[in-house]
Amino acid sequence: MQYSIARLIAAPVIVFLSACSWLHDPVPKQAISHESPFGIGWDFSEQELTQRTSERRTECETQSKPLNAYFSVDEVEILVSDCMFHNPIYFDVESARIPEFFRSGEVYATMRDRTGPSRIEYAYLHQFYPSSTPEDNERREQHAAQIRQSLIKLYGAPQANGAFDQNSLTGFIPQSGNDHPCDVWVSADVAIMLCSERIAMIDGIETSLSFVRLDREPGWDASRQYVTGWPESQASSANDQDMFEYRASHLQTLLNWLTPEQFDECQEDYVEPLEAVWTLSSPAAAELAERFDEYSGDQLALRAIELAEDFDDETDLRMLDKSLMYLFRRASEEGSAIATNEIGASLLYCYQGVEQDIPRAMEWLSAAADAGDAYAQSSLALLHMMGEVPSDAPKAAALELLRECASLDEETCGPKKRAIEAVLDTP
Repeated sequence: MQYSIARLIAAPVIVFLSACSWLHDPVPKQAISHESPFGIGWDFSEQELTQRTSERRTECETQSKPLNAYFSVDEVEILVSDCMFHNPIYFDVESARIPEFFRSGEVYATMRDRTGPSRIEYAYLHQFYPSSTPEDNERREQHAAQIRQSLIKLYGAPQANGAFDQNSLTGFIPQSGNDHPCDVWVSADVAIMLCSERIAMIDGIETSLSFVRLDREPGWDASRQYVTGWPESQASSANDQDMFEYRASHLQTLLNWLTPEQFDECQEDYVEPLEAVWTLSSPAAAELAERFDEYSGDQLALRAIELAEDFDDETDLRMLDKSLMYLFRRASEEGSAIATNEIGASLLYCYQGVEQDIPRAMEWLSAAADAGDAYAQSSLALLHMMGEVPSDAPKAAALELLRECASLDEETCGPKKRAIEAVLDTP
């Protein structure tokens, strides 16, 4: 009977001690809660949101001013919002706000807009490769092991294992097996990624623990299955998609495209009418004809472009310009869309010292665009945006050209197309 009573007394004590095991863990349960990681909530006060975002918004608004000539107030606001989203705000969290275990490293947050932080992350023992010793690596491993043990207690076994990749939008690439440095859990709308070794900024190494809001961070929500459930073969192909790649903001894309600086050469005092540039003396023309006799059409145009890239300090640059235009003229007459575009571009941007003549530029560019030249289509879209082509809907006309261009050359026109689509809210 006494033994039975002892068992009855001991059982609750064992259960109680088991339930209180978190009290002895170096990582407090509340410090790794997906609801309030590191004791920091996901919802900031209105005052803190304003404080954190006002400076970045001012920067994006200032950058957007040159685009007021092309877009309405509401359209510019779309670009400003996208600028803020793709140029996030990073800020350190004061040491006093975080649990003691994590004060041995740094905790920082990322905000993309006024909804609150999209990431809250911890970095431990960040060092550059040359100064990182085997002892440091062991410290990182042990530190990560303590965190991993606590995460498994709270969330169960990791749902994915892989490696950190700073060139990926999510920063995580799942891999087969379980001997890779990064583990991922997903709880509610939060992804938790622990990396015993994270290579950051090319030559830095650290242990990291990241809490990521899936609904606030680009790529993560769309890639929830990709991160936690897809086979490796599918994950590899998915990682090539746009949603897993970084991109410049639509604002920056349009600023680069619509910059007036691309016409700077038109202000030079050496520009001449097209006919003056592509007309050569008989001896010079005969020399070029003999030198490039084996080339014609697009081949001749490409060979001429190679010629333009191969010059030295002794090259007569003005003679080079004239030779290029002479060759482009000949190649265009032989049906080269590449050469036709080069002539149109010279008339528009004053390349090769050609005087700007927008009406004639449009004629040459239209001919090249009709022949399927993507660069010509992009330049025509620019002319529509500049209002040089009579149209009731210049942005819609530009978008149509950019879509056709993107189908031929994604790199040249894809980002511009998506920027205009975002502004016009057109899928």
